[in-house]
Amino acid sequence: MDQQPVENEHPRHFRRRSRGLWWGFLLVALGGIFLLQNLGILGEGINWWAIFILAPALTSLTAAWYAFEHSGFKFNAAVRGGLGGGLILLTVGCMFLFGADWSTWWPLMVIVPGFTIFLNGLSRANWHSPVLGSLVNMNLWIGIDVMLLGGVFLANNFGIFSIREAFGDTQWWGIFILIPGVGLIFNAL
Repeated sequence: MDQQPVENEHPRHFRRRSRGLWWGFLLVALGGIFLLQNLGILGEGINWWAIFILAPALTSLTAAWYAFEHSGFKFNAAVRGGLGGGLILLTVGCMFLFGADWSTWWPLMVIVPGFTIFLNGLSRANWHSPVLGSLVNMNLWIGIDVMLLGGVFLANNFGIFSIREAFGDTQWWGIFILIPGVGLIFNAL
């Protein structure tokens, strides 16, 4: 029995229109930011030029969404790559846009890449191979570890947790080397 070719659910003209829709939203958001800043509602803390960092972030996130749709809603490498890169650029862009104090918020630049490493560890496509499966599992452990490390730094910056009070002058960061090691031993067993 011959299978009939499945028509693309999203014809080319629809995809072009939806891309234009994203760029339209970006321009409306940019115009809204300028308007609110000119009216004095946003104050001086908004750096409009950060839109030039947010544009590729939104493009990357949009590409991740299209890859997700095109793959039949599977979380494949194209989706993870677009999402990870987009989230990193989105974080940087928002930090610049809102004038975040980098001396306080820099741990986000540890947490978000850690999250992208974690996302890459979620792939089950190559788990049929023991070697590739262990590498995927390693990404899970390293991603969790890096996010925890960034969270400790962020909590320290906000006074929620004091690294010095908790660990003194010890080399506390060794804990964050042990975590993925213990995880890998656990996976091996």
